[in-house]
Amino acid sequence: KELLLRGPIAFSTATVGGKRVTDVGASLNVKGHRINLVNLKATAYGGLVAGKSFSIDTETGDFFSEGLTVDRLDLREFSLDTAGYAKRSLGGKASLTIQDLAGRAADAKTITGKGRLSIRDGLLWEVPVFVSLFTLNPQELFKSKQLFDTGAVDFELKERRISIEKLSFSSEGVSVLGRG
Repeated sequence: KELLLRGPIAFSTATVGGKRVTDVGASLNVKGHRINLVNLKATAYGGLVAGKSFSIDTETGDFFSEGLTVDRLDLREFSLDTAGYAKRSLGGKASLTIQDLAGRAADAKTITGKGRLSIRDGLLWEVPVFVSLFTLNPQELFKSKQLFDTGAVDFELKERRISIEKLSFSSEGVSVLGRG
């Protein structure tokens, strides 16, 4: 009367949220309408993806993920595969950690979590947030050598908002630090 399924699961390629991932593996446990994936591992855009666990209730859409990380994702590869960014000059390696990601699928106002995004060896000037931050450019401050190449953002997801708790970006001659 209730579906029970347990064992390893593996895919050579998959699409998650419109993004391609390869070499996907996890331990699967299905009990009724609850799907649990444990010890998730995959590669995406040259980086490694890992997750301690991900659970979803297929009846309610409620989900929870514990310890999701992306390490050394290639921003250029990712941007080429992302509408609106494919023609921009982005580069570098991004790492992302999200703790206690939870909510209800297709209901953005319920999604919560905390995380950190860090970027190294970056080429970030063409990201709209950076352009809008510096609309009052002092004359020659942002020449090509001033492109942001490292950065970190600590954030919280809550009530359809990404609240930035701490932000820092730097280049050879410019640093930006902020909160809020």
